[in-house]
Amino acid sequence: MRAKRSRPKSETVLSGVVNTVEEAYGRTIPVSWLVLIPLLGLSAVGLLPIMLINAARGKGASADFGGGHSLKDLRKGPEVSVIPLLLETGEGRIVEVEVHGYVRSDRLLRNDRIEATLRPQRRKDLPPRAHVIVNRTTGQTITPHPNTVIWHLGISMILQAVIGLMILGLLLAAWFAGG
Repeated sequence: MRAKRSRPKSETVLSGVVNTVEEAYGRTIPVSWLVLIPLLGLSAVGLLPIMLINAARGKGASADFGGGHSLKDLRKGPEVSVIPLLLETGEGRIVEVEVHGYVRSDRLLRNDRIEATLRPQRRKDLPPRAHVIVNRTTGQTITPHPNTVIWHLGISMILQAVIGLMILGLLLAAWFAGG
């Protein structure tokens, strides 16, 4: 016997029939300054040893900061594929739902009976986002995965920030041990 997963209060489950599957389009999700500025600072600290090694070897002090992207590009965020769906509920209501991430075109067809777990979006003017879709017609569970901020910023920048955090931790430990 499997225990039921507890659902957050903001999630709702909607059952209905797919009325319309509209054409997918791209939407950029901006990266918050509260995430970007500390990450850039830690990444700069993580680049210091690389720059010092390059300068000592006579190759110049240049290094790849921010994965070669401008601050504007980093702030813009990842582009997410959005598929608008119109669902007809059992009461005859038409509800608009968005699916974020790539979904094959044969997974959701008109007149499919589905059960969607919905989450509200941050922007109140947007319809709810389908987090998990169970297609009762085909028996498939669809879990779309949109692009993440980590992949947008790049693994190299994340690793540089981790190295910068370790360097700052070592400096703080040395300062507290010496003081």
